[in-house]
Amino acid sequence: MEGTQETDQLKNAIQRLKELNRGATEDRDANLEEEYARMRDELKETKNARDEAIRSPAPSDTAAGGSHRKTVKMPDPPTLIDGKNVRFKAWKTEIRKKLRLNYDYYPTEDHKMAYLKSRCEGKAPMHIDPRMQKNPP
Repeated sequence: MEGTQETDQLKNAIQRLKELNRGATEDRDANLEEEYARMRDELKETKNARDEAIRSPAPSDTAAGGSHRKTVKMPDPPTLIDGKNVRFKAWKTEIRKKLRLNYDYYPTEDHKMAYLKSRCEGKAPMHIDPRMQKNPP
């Protein structure tokens, strides 16, 4: 009889441990879900801040009483003429880099478009113009 009682006590203890473990696992899972959601929100905010910083020019020092200094002017990319001498993909990469690094020289979309068009000659403007419209085909 004593052996049966010990067996029952062991079974009860094992059952309590299983329940405690199940509760701890559920708590851990809930904590991980909350942490994941927080990190996802933080990443979204960071991406939005990054995108806003890319879109808007750097704040001027003039508000703080200093003088505004422009970024160091990067060299102009080669002129796109026919897409053969200068390959379009390489030209596009260089144009984007120039506009990103010299954001304060080209603060609006119109400035960027005017600069982009100034780097085209020959047949290139004919191919670029349709894509410069507000709703390109």
